[in-house]
Amino acid sequence: MYQGKEICQGCSRPGTEKPRYSKDELCQDCKESIKLGRAKEVELNEKYTSVSSWPTNLPGIDFSDRTLSNLLSGLLKGLHNPYVNATNNLFQPFNPHNIHGHENHKIPTRVVEPMTEFFDKIQTVIMEIREEKKGLPKMAQEAVQEEKDRIYNEGIEAGRNLLFQLNQGAITETDFAKKLTYKKQE
Repeated sequence: MYQGKEICQGCSRPGTEKPRYSKDELCQDCKESIKLGRAKEVELNEKYTSVSSWPTNLPGIDFSDRTLSNLLSGLLKGLHNPYVNATNNLFQPFNPHNIHGHENHKIPTRVVEPMTEFFDKIQTVIMEIREEKKGLPKMAQEAVQEEKDRIYNEGIEAGRNLLFQLNQGAITETDFAKKLTYKKQE
């Protein structure tokens, strides 16, 4: 580590104030600044698309569920870079009732297609779940009816057996009366 009097060529601070690896190198702060500048240059050279009217009112599993809409809004806001010029415009032709505000988001062009495919797939799955949920009450009603029928038929069968046993003398009238009394099982 160099900690001498020679100044850094980037910030003009001596090695005594800002140590660096060698006398001829830049200090760590200047190296980081150069890296940030390169990253900003790459960011500014990337193509951006102005996205407007994206359907952020995507369906949820329930009508009050806005999880997907909030996710898409968050993604667009996270990718949005207000400091660049958009080279493309994407104005989606969606139903006006499905549009979240009239915000324009400048997002990297390379993510537009994957995001569209991703949210289309999610929307398809959600709609399939909704359709399946529509059939659940009918399925539950049918299952309850099946169970009622089973219990009823078991009761009829048990009653026939009791009458048959009484007729054959296998049980007494007192035993028969005891079996007729319903006792709730716990």
